[in-house]
Amino acid sequence: MPFAEVNPPDIPILPGPGYKYLNSCPPAGKLQFHKSQTLGWKNGLRVNRQTCGIGGDIPVREQLPHSPNSQLMYTYEYPETRDISGLTKCAPPEPFVPRFCKLDKKVLRFFGYFTEAVSGEPRNRYVHLLYHLEDDTISLLEPRSHNSGLDQGILVRRHRVKRGGTMGPQDDFWHWTQLNNGVVVDLYGRKVKLASCDDFTREYLASEGIELNPSEPPPVENIPQDELGAHTPIIRTHKTKDGWDKLHQFLQHDNKVLRFYCESQMSEYPLGKSGNARFEICYFLADDTLEVREANPEEPRSKRKKFLSRQKLTKSRSGQVDHFPSMQTNQDFYSPRDFNIGVTINILNKTFFIYDMDEFTKQFYREVVGETNLEGIKTSGLPPPRIYKPVPPHSGPQIGSLADSLQNCLELDPRPPRKNIKQKLENAGKTLRFEVSLISPLPTDKYRKFILTYFLEDDTISIYENVLENSGLRGGKFLERRKLDIPNSRTVDNTGPETYKLKDLTIGSTIQVYGRNFVVRGADRAVLNYIDKNEIYICPDFRSSLINYFNTNVEEKIPASELKVPVA
Repeated sequence: MPFAEVNPPDIPILPGPGYKYLNSCPPAGKLQFHKSQTLGWKNGLRVNRQTCGIGGDIPVREQLPHSPNSQLMYTYEYPETRDISGLTKCAPPEPFVPRFCKLDKKVLRFFGYFTEAVSGEPRNRYVHLLYHLEDDTISLLEPRSHNSGLDQGILVRRHRVKRGGTMGPQDDFWHWTQLNNGVVVDLYGRKVKLASCDDFTREYLASEGIELNPSEPPPVENIPQDELGAHTPIIRTHKTKDGWDKLHQFLQHDNKVLRFYCESQMSEYPLGKSGNARFEICYFLADDTLEVREANPEEPRSKRKKFLSRQKLTKSRSGQVDHFPSMQTNQDFYSPRDFNIGVTINILNKTFFIYDMDEFTKQFYREVVGETNLEGIKTSGLPPPRIYKPVPPHSGPQIGSLADSLQNCLELDPRPPRKNIKQKLENAGKTLRFEVSLISPLPTDKYRKFILTYFLEDDTISIYENVLENSGLRGGKFLERRKLDIPNSRTVDNTGPETYKLKDLTIGSTIQVYGRNFVVRGADRAVLNYIDKNEIYICPDFRSSLINYFNTNVEEKIPASELKVPVA
């Protein structure tokens, strides 16, 4: 079929299969009109190939020019090279780069100062003026100085600044071509005089053909040179470390402790005596720290009370509060040379006298320090006093017993008071009886007879009154069974008053029962038998009084039934 009958006349010449030429024949040998493949693989990598045009033809940009007017279209690296037609291949124009990309992060920096009045006297403040070439903006900042008391930092934020201030023309802004050394820039009332600039600014202005004025010296003041733009080389210094390595000290002396035995004077002592409390001073060689503990052989070392926790201790510490500057200076700490037998040291305002040391410490002082006289000093002193906490007085028998109330003072979680189980089991049901009489100024009370019963299992007392006919007194139970406190007495641990015991019921002794006085007149023979049978240690006067009571010929007692009480 002819080409004219296949393709309509309005179809352009497009590449691809099935397209034919309408008014002209295809070039000789031209049978392919497809778009060449540009993607491929080479050595296992994806590559982009653009060496062929439509149907495999050479691209137009690679063909040689056929007319002088087309020579500006072609890009070649060497303009001296001439093609076969005698035309020169010119260099292509550079790709277009926006201004904000080309001048990005390029800043002109000028060093200057402005003067302000403070209490009638001028004061110079040194600032940096930064001109951003990207968008022709200006910012002003003042380097911060320590303890200056000024509002330093950014003084003018980055923006375009008018030359005549806010009242100047609308389009008259500062430009980098107008900045130079010696120029005065008015920034909202601050007249900043530019004195110098940095190296980049100097090179940039020189490349643009602007002659830079010489740097002007700043006013004579004690100002750091870095703020004035003087670029002097920075001298780096290095502080040599101490020759003694702390890691080496730890590895060599870990778990090595010097132990010193010492005494400290105790001022508060019972009965006006004075004694010494014993302590142990432990010096840890691994990190030169101290620890002071009480020397109590009855307790394990880990549970002994500490006078000073492990820490580095200075020699110059006193009772007064240290001033702040002294915290920054090098302080003199205790070292092994400060400890020795016979030396008195002060630790937190408390004196310690060293009288001995252990064997490892003695060997250390012989080999390292060079000491030879390391014999211990014999000391003798009273043990430290045992100080008890004061206990408030008991509120009375109406609110529990003294032992029950005492538990609330000793513990937060009170427990029932402990009982002597052995005494209770051995003496269960055993009682001792005594005859007592009431001491009273009333004549009718001298005929009253009382029986005091002492319970051996818990040291309690009860008092029973004999009933007398026609006496007008009821008789019966006078005191319920309880522990009877001795007035104006305190226990050894100062936890409460003492109670009446068997040793206090001597024949002829007086006991006080809630304001009433009773005198012990006699006792059962079972009291003497109990003492002899159980071999109880008791006061000799108590046993002798019982023997005298039973051996003495007392007056003939009148039976209670025959007693006649006179009626007033």
